[in-house]
Amino acid sequence: MKRILVPLDPSDHARAATDVACRLAGSLGAEVTGLTVLDLEGIDHAVALPMRADLRRYPPAKAVELARESKAVLEEVQARFNDQCRAHGVASHLVAAGGSPAAEIMDEARFHDLAVMGLRSHFHFATSEEPGDTLEKVVSHSPAPLLLVPEHGELPPPSRAVIAFDGSAPATRALHHFVPLATTWKAEIRLVAAHFGEKEATHLLDCAAGYLESHGLGPVEKVSLPESILSAFTGSLTDWAEVAAIGTSSKSYVEKFLVGSLPRKLIASFDRPIFVHP
Repeated sequence: MKRILVPLDPSDHARAATDVACRLAGSLGAEVTGLTVLDLEGIDHAVALPMRADLRRYPPAKAVELARESKAVLEEVQARFNDQCRAHGVASHLVAAGGSPAAEIMDEARFHDLAVMGLRSHFHFATSEEPGDTLEKVVSHSPAPLLLVPEHGELPPPSRAVIAFDGSAPATRALHHFVPLATTWKAEIRLVAAHFGEKEATHLLDCAAGYLESHGLGPVEKVSLPESILSAFTGSLTDWAEVAAIGTSSKSYVEKFLVGSLPRKLIASFDRPIFVHP
């Protein structure tokens, strides 16, 4: 990994994401990109710009005010990002965009190896006190793997990781992309498969564990579960793990994990990082 993206907002989650990204960059010899997005889409919706083309050159005063206030906040966010990167001694640069936060984040993520975000986001800070749906959209469609982190100021490198693996192509890609992080952290690994026959699960887990161990990770603990991964991730697996890596067979499963079948309050209160590959 050589390029790490951190989408920035004013929240403590973004501050923690920057800290995690900087420590990873220091270990990997990577560069960190800080992305700020002026939420023009949200401001437009909030002030209900007129549809007449001849009036669009005269935006309402409220829209101008919101944009000006947002720019001031984002300048502070950029300064905070620069201070954090300097403190860690890592190479960094800033990208400023305007439009839809989710669309701009995914556009920039195409050219990065990893995006680090908070478990909650506040990109619509100019127009709403609620977190909004930016994180949900990015989790569903990001072209790069994601590391979602809680808001703790100084997250220690996780030493225990649980990986959900079903053998599908997306899950395999997630497994591959998680290796550099797990290697950097020297993490103890639990590899979990669910809803397979005993013979099939044994073969699947043996092959995946062999791949991980060939990269210096191991010995890998292999777990075959009769219930769904979704059920397991609400119980003892995540109680043990300090980071959870989700490799799934479809985007819809990831969406259910983060914003559907598991209660939304789990995302709001989850206190450990989650690695996701959409």
